[in-house]
Amino acid sequence: VRLGFGPDGDAWTLSTGVFSLNFDESSTEVTSRYFVNYKEPFRSNGRLNESQGDRFKQLASWSLDGEVVEGGITTCAHVDSDKNNDLTITTGWDGFSTSLQNHKVYQTISLPAGAYEFTAIYGENEGNASGCYLAAALGTGLPDTEKLELEALGYAEMQAKSDVYPSNSLFFVLPEAGEVSVGMVVNMGGMSCTSFSAFSLTKYPFERIEPLPEGIGTVVQPATKQGGAIYDLSGRRVTRPERGGVYIIGGQKVVLK
Repeated sequence: VRLGFGPDGDAWTLSTGVFSLNFDESSTEVTSRYFVNYKEPFRSNGRLNESQGDRFKQLASWSLDGEVVEGGITTCAHVDSDKNNDLTITTGWDGFSTSLQNHKVYQTISLPAGAYEFTAIYGENEGNASGCYLAAALGTGLPDTEKLELEALGYAEMQAKSDVYPSNSLFFVLPEAGEVSVGMVVNMGGMSCTSFSAFSLTKYPFERIEPLPEGIGTVVQPATKQGGAIYDLSGRRVTRPERGGVYIIGGQKVVLK
């Protein structure tokens, strides 16, 4: 049983292999191959709530879990015609609920083996996504926030929109072809709103290396949750991996060539 990659986890020794992630080959932007309705103007399926008129529309082609229904108003991801028809999530304002927890917004797609970067790009309006997560998980659906570490292929806590963060990205590795759900786990409260103009998926080629590269032995557990972050073999978080290094990405040992 995999108990996770956190400080008390046992999964470091159960890694499915070492993979070579080859940045010498060009990365490929593959969003349109696998996603639908991934950029503004987002398509819709009619009114979200009759009492709110035509401004808020049902989001087409994305799966939603964990919507909140109060007083005849459904609070969930939607298309907002006043915000460039962006994919928008609102709490508190315009009659929406003041709390939205573990709301999942995702698409389930079939991907070949590879290393992937999923990016959520803020629109020109609000971007209050603090407390939300980008996530990828095998099969249909995304885990709740408290289960991301154990059940997700990778996850990354989102930062609020700023000059430093016009977007948020998640890096994950898929060792074998399979069905994957990719999207967001939303936790918002109070008077808050976040909107996204586009999502993108980039694929990097990789290959399995057997046996382990010379000099690589056991992996030291990091002192923080692993999630979708990148760590070196001593458990230190890395923000800018370098070619030639060996890292833990999405629970897999990866060699950057």
